[in-house]
Amino acid sequence: MSADRPRVAQVIPWLSLGGATGLLIQLTERLLRSGYEVEIITGPSTESGVSMGEFAEQLGVPIHTLPSFHRAPHPVHDLRALGELTGVMRERRFDIVHGHGTKGFLLGAWAARRANIRPTLWHVHGWGFHEHSSFLAKSAIVWMHRLLRPTVSRIIAVSEATKRDGLACRIGSENDYCVIYEAVDLERFSDRPLPPEEAKKRLGLDPARPVVGSITRLAAQKAPLDLIDAIAVLLQEMPEVQLLLVGHGPLLEATKARIAHHGIEHAVMLPGARWDVPEVLAAVDVFALTSLWEGFPICYLEALAMGIPVVGTDAGGAAETVIDGRTGFIVPPKRPELVAEKIRLLLQDDDLRRRMGEAGRSHAAQFGYDRLLRGVSTLYAELLNGTP
Repeated sequence: MSADRPRVAQVIPWLSLGGATGLLIQLTERLLRSGYEVEIITGPSTESGVSMGEFAEQLGVPIHTLPSFHRAPHPVHDLRALGELTGVMRERRFDIVHGHGTKGFLLGAWAARRANIRPTLWHVHGWGFHEHSSFLAKSAIVWMHRLLRPTVSRIIAVSEATKRDGLACRIGSENDYCVIYEAVDLERFSDRPLPPEEAKKRLGLDPARPVVGSITRLAAQKAPLDLIDAIAVLLQEMPEVQLLLVGHGPLLEATKARIAHHGIEHAVMLPGARWDVPEVLAAVDVFALTSLWEGFPICYLEALAMGIPVVGTDAGGAAETVIDGRTGFIVPPKRPELVAEKIRLLLQDDDLRRRMGEAGRSHAAQFGYDRLLRGVSTLYAELLNGTP
């Protein structure tokens, strides 16, 4: 390693649409500007069918796509992926291996050890276990995490809640953790790129009616059926409301079925996954999400940065993203009637919505990528200099 050009491997088994992939791409771009050499090691496909691979390719860094490196556990594939990872690491001789998610950490750190590379980092965007896991599933995953903890130099937790959950399960000790919040692109998410009425028209929405927006993966973690239930309740009192639910995922058909069950097809738009998130948010009056578990939901920061108040559930680091009663409202998970109540409160009070929107802009401004880069660069320097 030359003193000013450390070589970093960013390891992630998927480049699918989501917060972890977006953070990896943004972080890589900024590390390159700061003088690091960065390469990405990933798998060949995405679980949801929506890939951010083209954005990674635009960075111009080497991308090693390993045929056996998949997100889902598989004994045969995982052993093959370990061999493929080890081969890349022995050839490239990285100075730091930065693994994202459980699989990126598990195989990345193991392969790094086989290739005699230290230090290694485990970036926890959200634990693979949660309070909604079965007892046996959670016990097995926690046991595996404890067992593999010694293979990694430091754990990056994306929120204080993520760190607390890890310590509560005896995964590492206090000194093993470094909390580095995820970030929002403040250059991209600031002023609305379009007036709300124009943004609504372009999306096929009625510009005269209020819009509740959500941008999420349609998967069990995000509980989209709870959001549909909340909108069904809300429509009983505010029939003019429209829901813009942007995203893709394994619960797409179940979401459509729940919409049909309530008979609210006229009030819900499902445009699929979209990349023009600022243009989508420009049409939104209130942002809502009904997650069951989270690490640190970046979508909240994106909405807040654009002055949109948020109604979300108390999952993981959500309460560190949204200040309850100031930038939006946080309610317990699995309470769609409370989600509906808070959305109604915001839609019926223009002044409250404006004040929370302004407070949200100020709050989100603390979570720019400069802060993330400083945290990661400081940690890299400590580890490269031998600080335990």
